[in-house]
Amino acid sequence: MKILIIRLTSMGDIIHSMCVLQFIKEALPNISIHWLVDEIFSDILKNNPDIDTIHSISLRKKKGLISRIKEIKIKTKELSNENFDLIIDMQGLLKTAIISYMINGKKAGFDKDSIRESIASLFYDKKITVPYKENIYKRNLKLINDSLCISKKELPLENINKYLFFSEKAKKRASELLSTKGKKIVFIPAASTGERVISISMYRKMIKLLPGKKFLTWGNKAEKETSQNIAENLEDTILLPKIDLDTLKALISACDLVIGPDTGPSNIPFAVKTPSITIYWDKAKNSNKRNTVNNQNNNSFSFSDLNDFDENIIVKKANILLSN
Repeated sequence: MKILIIRLTSMGDIIHSMCVLQFIKEALPNISIHWLVDEIFSDILKNNPDIDTIHSISLRKKKGLISRIKEIKIKTKELSNENFDLIIDMQGLLKTAIISYMINGKKAGFDKDSIRESIASLFYDKKITVPYKENIYKRNLKLINDSLCISKKELPLENINKYLFFSEKAKKRASELLSTKGKKIVFIPAASTGERVISISMYRKMIKLLPGKKFLTWGNKAEKETSQNIAENLEDTILLPKIDLDTLKALISACDLVIGPDTGPSNIPFAVKTPSITIYWDKAKNSNKRNTVNNQNNNSFSFSDLNDFDENIIVKKANILLSN
């Protein structure tokens, strides 16, 4: 059997979706899994042994509707030649539903009551019902199970194996960047929206109270400036150079703890089995709580506003995780 999974964006949602791969291969070891992703996120999928082929489409980088339509036509024509037995739209948007419709093969996706853009369900041959507010990991597994007629119904979050992988080159680079004795804590100051931002002063308060070496990541000029301001004159705090996504996966896998807001890279620790703390503001968490994971190693804390933030709560939990 040969299937195509469609999940184009974004980093966090792609990582959430990838956890199902190991369960597909466990139930159907001979299945061939292809994945269609926007090219700017393709590195997150690379080196995963459960994915047979990664197909990239350039939509985020294209400017204008006409150029994007042309890109979709070219890619869907190419994919139609693959003769997929089933195409599963894990994104559930009108855009991805149309893309799935343009590729030869039967289509599966969420039903109209299980997605925000309900019209997307019209393009699927098989429609799966999953409450929209259900935990995202359980939603994804339910969609896959029912689409592929796999009998396993429960998602044992505690038994999920590592499912993000990286190259040997990235592993070596991460080792060089973290080449220091003692505990290593990686901070991810970046946030995709303003309501998820943690202030510079909050980071500095946490860093001053935490043991070991602290490493600050960044991805663009604004994030670099933020990380520089956080690290300024703080002992045992290192501003990392800009690194690619492959190296970021390896870096997070090799450190002892990750702390950051609800942003794409903050989903990597769960997938590489690294302890983490994710900080939410109530407004952000209420709108995104179905994406959260709380277990022994991956924890989320919510505060009502900047005045409510208590660095001691984070530091206390961090010390517990670092001592395990």
